[in-house]
Amino acid sequence: MSLSDRAVVDQFNLRFPKGMREQLKDMAMRNCRSMNSEIIFQLQTAISDNVETKKADAQA
Repeated sequence: MSLSDRAVVDQFNLRFPKGMREQLKDMAMRNCRSMNSEIIFQLQTAISDNVETKKADAQA
């Protein structure tokens, strides 16, 4: 990531429950991603799933 890219990236410090960091590390390794990329992927998936669930609930 270049210096100009870093200027547009939002940073957030996060504390994990005991054991979660190791789980994320293992998931990242299995998926050939960095830990940061794995966290972003998992968050995007959870958010997308949540939005789809709300849409389905609204149509029901």
